[in-house]
Amino acid sequence: MKVFAKGLGNAEHYRIPSVVRTAKGTVIAAADERYFDGSDCPNRIDKVIRRSTDGGKSFTPVEVIVRESGETQMTSSSAIDPSLLYDEGTDTVFMLYLHTPAGIGLANSKRGKGGKDAAGNEYGTSYLMLCSSRDEGVTWSEPVCLNEQVKDDSFGFIGAGPGIGIAIKGGKYAGRLVYPIYYGMSDKQPSLMAAAIYSDDHGKSWKRGAPLRETPAELISDGVFARDDLQVTETQIAQVCGALIAIARNHDGVRRAARAYSYDGGASWTEYGYVQEIRQPVCQMSVLSFTFEGEELLAVVHPDDERERVRGTVHISFDGGKSFPVGHTFVEGGFLYSSMCYLPESGELLVLYESDWETIEESRIEVKRLYELYRKGHADRELSGE
Repeated sequence: MKVFAKGLGNAEHYRIPSVVRTAKGTVIAAADERYFDGSDCPNRIDKVIRRSTDGGKSFTPVEVIVRESGETQMTSSSAIDPSLLYDEGTDTVFMLYLHTPAGIGLANSKRGKGGKDAAGNEYGTSYLMLCSSRDEGVTWSEPVCLNEQVKDDSFGFIGAGPGIGIAIKGGKYAGRLVYPIYYGMSDKQPSLMAAAIYSDDHGKSWKRGAPLRETPAELISDGVFARDDLQVTETQIAQVCGALIAIARNHDGVRRAARAYSYDGGASWTEYGYVQEIRQPVCQMSVLSFTFEGEELLAVVHPDDERERVRGTVHISFDGGKSFPVGHTFVEGGFLYSSMCYLPESGELLVLYESDWETIEESRIEVKRLYELYRKGHADRELSGE
């Protein structure tokens, strides 16, 4: 089923899915509604959502919740890269996204936290924005800017790691909200690094943690990396075995997902390395931890290729992301960005994914099948039919 596509809303191009399920069972899906073409900002990009109360079998019409403006691509402002987060503690859905003024994108975001001049013109940089809903996504608050709290004056670009954020359950950091972000440490882009921002007061205030990987000082000159392969960008975070795991898009030549762990609720990261089972062609991946039959599982959905964004595949870990013995390819064709939620009523992963540069579709993965095949000793290659 096409969840966001030409003919369903106000534009012809839809990208960057995000999806969460609330405690009441409402599925909320968000996306970029891109007007002039499918490219990133600069572009006219609005934030849109659809809601489902039947487990994603049907959705409400496309609704704009953040509206930007402009009559041409270079004279339009943008609200790009949604990242939903469901806080069960307050029954609130948050949406983090990046706002840019007209003509501004990743490559030309100026250093600084931004603001407006006396005439009301926005400073030409990136603005990390947050809005929320307390009624299952029916109505949304006015967006607030987080730059003063989480953006350094030396940063040019700052953006949400598109997909979802999480609320930590149990342990020392129970209730903490955690969002992946990434940023550029200069106005000469791209030299990008990933981190997390977190809130201990249910979204009222936020702090930025340390980068996912520490880059040696001798390889950075005024915020610019000496090599492109040092970049770590769009990241997703999940809770596993009392810690947090980050799975990240990166530019290393190994073409594997990067992995790191946090034992302090996202404030710092350690054990940075690569997951050999999870191939990536330098693309965003989606990550989700959930409980199935009393066992904690971790799912990673990604395009399973080193060069092209194709072959949508899910890998499952039973040991907190240390290994991924089970994999299943569920889309053979185009597969770009994705997001997923778990539906306990049906025991399925609901995956929203980009099949091309303008359409977001839905797929379902039966967790029981993966679980049983793992218990019977089937390996990744056997399950995926390779």
